[in-house]
Amino acid sequence: MRTSESEAKESLRRMLANGPLTALPRRQRDLDVLLALGAARFDPDRPYSEAQVNGLLQAWLSPFSSRFGVDHVTVRRCLVDAGLLLRDKSGAAYRLADDRLRDRVEDRARNVDPGAILAEARAARQTRMRPVRTDVLRLEPQVAAHAEAMFAVLGDPAIYEHENEPPPSLEWLRTRFEKLETRRSADASELWLNWVIRLPGAGLIGYVQATVIPDVRAEIAYVLASEHWGRGLAQEAVSAMIGELVEFHGVRSLSAELKRTNVRSRRLLERLGFALASPELHAERRVEPDEFLMLRDVEGA
Repeated sequence: MRTSESEAKESLRRMLANGPLTALPRRQRDLDVLLALGAARFDPDRPYSEAQVNGLLQAWLSPFSSRFGVDHVTVRRCLVDAGLLLRDKSGAAYRLADDRLRDRVEDRARNVDPGAILAEARAARQTRMRPVRTDVLRLEPQVAAHAEAMFAVLGDPAIYEHENEPPPSLEWLRTRFEKLETRRSADASELWLNWVIRLPGAGLIGYVQATVIPDVRAEIAYVLASEHWGRGLAQEAVSAMIGELVEFHGVRSLSAELKRTNVRSRRLLERLGFALASPELHAERRVEPDEFLMLRDVEGA
């Protein structure tokens, strides 16, 4: 049975649903699809040296296989075992068994790109937000239904000592929350992730948010009602969000901008491992003269 384009894509979506490949698929049908797509990278009208085969397979695997996942040598051997690559008696040259490949996949399926399928899966996964729990708090993906409770929280004048102002009306806030529920900017270049902070027994007490941009950098912000300051809750909430950004959304660096007068927020960020950016980076990012830019790289990134 020949694999169609739609069947090849569905198989790849299944293989890549949780991220880059870490091992060859156990399901035989998926393995057959993967090997056929790998074989389709070769020109049937020319021979290849082993080094050329390795290089081509390595370049093909790189966009959708984890660093220590499926390696090109294993795939090369599997292609030979499957009869899709033919090796001469000396072992010095390889050729594509095009007739066998045609028996396995339709012509249109040959051009299915696993890297593109992984990118689609990542985009779909990114817009899914999960609740995050700590020992004390619960972060809930922010939705329009939170607007009424958050309107009361955001009416706290102490929040605006250094910048911004309260939402002008409940309807305005509800409309804004509805917009943020899309989780993406209009041009889809930014990912908008917003969580409200729930303290059991006290209800909603603030929010944390992150704007994730294409180079897997997140710009973060947070607000906590003043009656809950000084208890470590803001640090716990922001730390929980950072963990989720790294684990689930692939973030590798973090930044935050704050008013220079906001000593409380600067100390919180320092406790979380942030440091002041260089004057040159302040200029490059066009940070306002009365603001600081603070950065943190994720360990092991």
